[in-house]
Amino acid sequence: MSKSDLDVLFVSPLGWSRHIWDKICPLFEEKEVAFLDFLDHSYEQVNLEKIEEKLSYELCRLKPDGIVVAASFGVVVVGHYLSTHNQQCHQVILIDGFETLPTNDELNQLANQLPTNQYATLQDYYNSMLEENEQQDMKLLEILNHNLSFYQERYHTKLSNENMISYLRCYSNYSVKNTLTKIRQQVNQLIVYSSIALPIPHEKITPDNHLLMLTNPEILANQIANL
Repeated sequence: MSKSDLDVLFVSPLGWSRHIWDKICPLFEEKEVAFLDFLDHSYEQVNLEKIEEKLSYELCRLKPDGIVVAASFGVVVVGHYLSTHNQQCHQVILIDGFETLPTNDELNQLANQLPTNQYATLQDYYNSMLEENEQQDMKLLEILNHNLSFYQERYHTKLSNENMISYLRCYSNYSVKNTLTKIRQQVNQLIVYSSIALPIPHEKITPDNHLLMLTNPEILANQIANL
């Protein structure tokens, strides 16, 4: 059993480095924090067993009053684990990611339609990820840079298309929305932000706030500060 020394566990969206949390991490300078991300080299192999093994380890490290904060695909990972394990948590914040994931057949089709994960310039990557007005946020651009590696004279995302599909296959056809009622019973304080209707109380956000920690970090910071 690992030592309970962890204050906050951040579980990131698919393809984003831990730096996606940089806008709210200053809140936790005096705290012990850990991150789970989903990139090419995050796990020995991209499969459910390896992901759950790492998540279980970090959950066991949480202090009794520890917080789990998950967003997008991170919500899928945390939600699935809680719905299939008798794991109790003190405080959990879930930020969007409640739609049903594609089936394996749909993923097979998607695999042939994904855009490139290589870019000639940083600007090309920014253009693929952000609206023009969002590109004025220098901190956001800095965070995006951490999603890339530069080799063979091109920028490559740290999550390949092949591994992106592999991550999604681990949870194909799963819906956090359908298991929220069960999950709620395992969490002392569950705070949910969602852009779609859910069967439990939640804070409504717009789809463009899907990554709330980037677009409106003060909302999340205030919520955490009040816990």
